Amino acid sequence: MKIPYPPVITPTNEMLHSISRIDAFRGGWDAGNAPPPDQLLSLRRFATIEFSPLAEKMLDLLQTRKTLTVAEASLELGANRNTVKVKFKELITAGHVRLCGKGRGAHYRMT
Repeated sequence: MKIPYPPVITPTNEMLHSISRIDAFRGGWDAGNAPPPDQLLSLRRFATIEFSPLAEKMLDLLQTRKTLTVAEASLELGANRNTVKVKFKELITAGHVRLCGKGRGAHYRMT
């Protein structure tokens, strides 16, 4: 089966609703009306790509705590330390998390 280029995507009602929410957010932001922090967090999660369940749980933990270390996330979520490190790197690349400090003092915060 030959896949058309560019691929054809048929938008669903859910997709169109999501796009309209993003456009409304951007319009308000461009006008200088930044949303309150809690709404900003909600919209940030809404307008991003999907992450693995582990990365989603890590984001949830970071929303309830100010900082999170690899050891804390690994213990709390029952995940391998190396896997947690990889997921933190994905979240950093996506702009959701930033690394603070180095070595044993390293921890992560929401951006």
